[in-house]
Amino acid sequence: MFSSPPHTAIQQYLILVKKNIHLSVNLNKIALLRNARNEGIPDLITASKVIIANGADGLTVHPRPDRRHIHFEDVSTLSTLAKKQSVEFNIEGNPLAHPRPGYPGLLEIVKQTHPTQVTLVPDEDQQLTSNHGWSLATMSSQLKTVMSDLKKLDTPEHPLRISLFMDAEPPPAKNSSHTKSHSDTPKNIPVTTTTPHPFVLAKSWGADRIELYTKSYVDAYATAKEKTVLMTYTAASDLAVKEKLLVNAGHDLNQKNLYTLATHLHGLKEVSIGHALINDALYDGLAKTVRSYKNILLRASDPLAHL
Repeated sequence: MFSSPPHTAIQQYLILVKKNIHLSVNLNKIALLRNARNEGIPDLITASKVIIANGADGLTVHPRPDRRHIHFEDVSTLSTLAKKQSVEFNIEGNPLAHPRPGYPGLLEIVKQTHPTQVTLVPDEDQQLTSNHGWSLATMSSQLKTVMSDLKKLDTPEHPLRISLFMDAEPPPAKNSSHTKSHSDTPKNIPVTTTTPHPFVLAKSWGADRIELYTKSYVDAYATAKEKTVLMTYTAASDLAVKEKLLVNAGHDLNQKNLYTLATHLHGLKEVSIGHALINDALYDGLAKTVRSYKNILLRASDPLAHL
C-alpha cells in the first residue's frame, strides 16, 4: 500500500502562506431592481441574508448622489446586518461628490454607519459605472484631506480600512526619471527628479489597500493580449505588496475570468462582484451562484491546487 509522499519544502511554505481571498457581493443591482417599482421587492435584507448564508465574506454598496440604486437609508440597515452576521461591510463612493438632499456625502455616511472598509472611487455624478482609477498626482490636496479625515474615524471601537480604486500601473522602469526646471538652477540644465508611483503616494496618504480596476484584464481575457495584460496586473499587485498595501480587485469579473486573475495576484485579499453575479443568479439562483463564486476563490486560495 502506497503512502502519500511528504510535502516538499516549497509546498510546506505555500501551505503556511495560503491566502484567503474574500468575496464581497455588491448589492447595487438588487437595489436597482427594487427601485424600478418602489414596492420594496426584492428586499435587500432578505437577499443579503441569502448571500451571507452561502459563503460571502462581505457586502458592498455604492450609494450615489442620484440614488439610482442603493439609498442612504439602506446603508445603516445593511451595516447593522453585516455586524450581526459577522461579515465585512464595504462602502464605495466619491468623497468629493457634494452633499445634496437624500445624500449627505460619503464622509458623513461613513461617520454614521461605521463600515469595515471605505473604497474611494473617482466617479462622476452621471457616470454609468466606474471606469478608471484615481490620478493621484492631480488630486493631491483634496484627496489627502479627505483621507486624513477618514483616518480619524479609524478607532479601536470602529476600525476602518481605506481602499483606493486604482488602475493597474506597473512599477516604473529602472532609473526612470523626468527633467524639471528649477529657479535656482542655471537655465537649460535639466534636473533629474523621481516621480513617485501612485501606489507609493497612496500608502503615504494613509491607504490600507488598493482596489485594482479590472476592466482591462476582462477585455483581454481569452485573447492574444491576455498574457501581457495579466503580467501588468501581477506586477502592479506585487508592487502594492512591496509598499505594504493589500490588494482588492473588481469590475466585470465573472465565473469565467475570476480564477485566472485570483491565482496571479499574490497580494489579493478581496474581490467585489455585483453585476455579473446578479446576472448569473437570474439563471442559477442567488444561493447557488454565491457558492459558485466562493468556490472559485477557495480553489484560487489553495496553493497546492495550481502547483
